[in-house]
Amino acid sequence: MVDPFPAPMSRVLNAEVGQIFSRKYAQEGVEEYFGRTVEGVEQTADGVRVVLDGGEIIEADAALVGIGAVVNTEWLEGSGIELDNGVTCDSGLRAIGHPEIFAVGDIARWASASRNVSLRLEHWTNAVDQARVVAHNIVHPDDCEDYDTTEYVWSDQYDWKIQIVGHTGSDHWTMVGDPAQDRFAVVYGESQGQAEGAVIVNWPRALVDARRSVASRAKADELIHRLRALLEPSSTAPAKAAAR
Repeated sequence: MVDPFPAPMSRVLNAEVGQIFSRKYAQEGVEEYFGRTVEGVEQTADGVRVVLDGGEIIEADAALVGIGAVVNTEWLEGSGIELDNGVTCDSGLRAIGHPEIFAVGDIARWASASRNVSLRLEHWTNAVDQARVVAHNIVHPDDCEDYDTTEYVWSDQYDWKIQIVGHTGSDHWTMVGDPAQDRFAVVYGESQGQAEGAVIVNWPRALVDARRSVASRAKADELIHRLRALLEPSSTAPAKAAAR
């Protein structure tokens, strides 16, 4: 694995948390080259030869290139619609200055009331949720709804189900649980401040609490306390039958 960033998932996670996943990859036998770039890829009789910065060569059967995606707005240039890495929308997903035009999905950059920022999310669950709001606003133009959401994405990597809620990646984070036990959570947010987001691995009960806490803007330390309580034996042991 070759990645110019210092750790896995650096777009959404801070480096320290990303290193947890790097160690998992290494345990699974992945040869890692983080913080490195590819200078060239050459076809060979047996597969491919990948040349890294510094001249190092990796021989492989095949190469899979993850180049990401760039939002396609070129066809809207000159249309009068405001563009800024997507179609700029108000909180009801209406194009700024053009209330009769709506945007949904990867192309929509809208004003999030809860975060007080402009957001553009690339995930199909976001597109589905936005479509419901747009349908309502088209049918009920005099009673428009604002669109707001708690970001949620997931990824299955080896025996880890990784689920990410809300805004992650800040320098204020707390680990609950133990990655060595293949079940843990990372809560983002200052202890006395709002729970901004969380990364959950193999822990369904923690996911439910984290999604609820981030959506309701609960305090981070309250979420951390509840998750730690879930680790207590009394929280995980099956209930005993009542004595007769």
